[in-house]
Amino acid sequence: MPAKTQQIGRRPTFWLVGLTLIGLALVPAHAGPPPAQTAQNPVPVSDETTLLAQGWAALAAGNAVAAADIAQAIRGKYPQSVGGLALAVEAAITRSGAMSGLTTYESWLGTRRLEDPYVVRRIAIAVLREKMNASSTSGGSAPRGRLVALKALGAEGDPQALAKLNEARAQNLVAETRVAAELGDARAVQELIRRLESAQPGHKLAYVDALANTKNRMAIAPIRKLLDDPDPLVVAAAADALGKLDAKEAIPQLRTLVEGQNGLQRWAAARSLSLMGDSGGVAFLRERLVFDPAREVEGAIVTPGAGDYLQAQAAEALAPLGPNADWINTARRLLGSPDPQARLLAAKVIAPQDQPVAKDVLEALLLDSNPGISQEATDILASRVAGDFVTLRRLVRSPDAYSQALAAARIVELTR
Repeated sequence: MPAKTQQIGRRPTFWLVGLTLIGLALVPAHAGPPPAQTAQNPVPVSDETTLLAQGWAALAAGNAVAAADIAQAIRGKYPQSVGGLALAVEAAITRSGAMSGLTTYESWLGTRRLEDPYVVRRIAIAVLREKMNASSTSGGSAPRGRLVALKALGAEGDPQALAKLNEARAQNLVAETRVAAELGDARAVQELIRRLESAQPGHKLAYVDALANTKNRMAIAPIRKLLDDPDPLVVAAAADALGKLDAKEAIPQLRTLVEGQNGLQRWAAARSLSLMGDSGGVAFLRERLVFDPAREVEGAIVTPGAGDYLQAQAAEALAPLGPNADWINTARRLLGSPDPQARLLAAKVIAPQDQPVAKDVLEALLLDSNPGISQEATDILASRVAGDFVTLRRLVRSPDAYSQALAAARIVELTR
């Protein structure tokens, strides 16, 4: 196939040269260059182009009502006009916000099956900007949707988002500083390290998690010190973080934790070792793929699905190593678990291998009687699994601001 593609790629050049030579032979010797477009010989301008120019000029002048009227006129005369659609959506966003733009787009879409990614992206950007500009809640903490918006727009290089993150970092606002650090701001990473090192007992976990997500190697040394912390939860969090930071220098200490007695620390260390390709961590997790509590405790009364969530966690930890029949088959089996948490995690894990199946499972979990399960299913669907605009547009209309932001960020990611 590559050879054929290469051959086809050369053929147009040959024919182009041949046709050029034939054309030159047919041109009279006295013929000059084609006449330039001048005021006497203007380029024809269509009525659609004229109307579009008027509409965008009205919008630029701040007259969104006039722009919307012109867009309506264009859509009446030229129903397939993408330029008219873009103008109509922009006018609707300017007048009444992102949801109005989405309504305008969906009205135009009707029964059409072919989406317009540019317009959907524009609506998603508008959603994110609205979330970004939402004021903080009382107490100074930032709503989660606002943080998602700041990160998504910051990743796009949006000047306003980057300015807000810089301002927040200067004001020592932790949540925004975390976002800036995850986007690669070295000063924000250093600020998080400073806060971690001065944090009181019971306040370290959030900083460890934040630094792990920066993927910045500056965080390795201060987090590695926490493997000796008296709080077992901090030790487990540090062990988990070191794997995300690819801290291979900590492998000997992590191996010791896997061989220890604390279950939480053993899991965290095994996940980290597995991420870094260490066989000790992989072996531990493979054993948990078939974990059966009935075998662990002789005579125990085991409810259906007991142990399924633990198996799903093992599959999730092994998934970054690449496709493997063991964890894939475990995840597929757990899609039918009686434990909704196990189904939820299994769908998240299997999504890169079988997106339609994962999507179906999550869609069903949206109706779960447990609001925590249904909300988490919405969030996973919006941020990781949904890859079609139909689903994502529906999630953008979610009553939950965080889910809206996740879906909008996903659209921006898919159209980048």
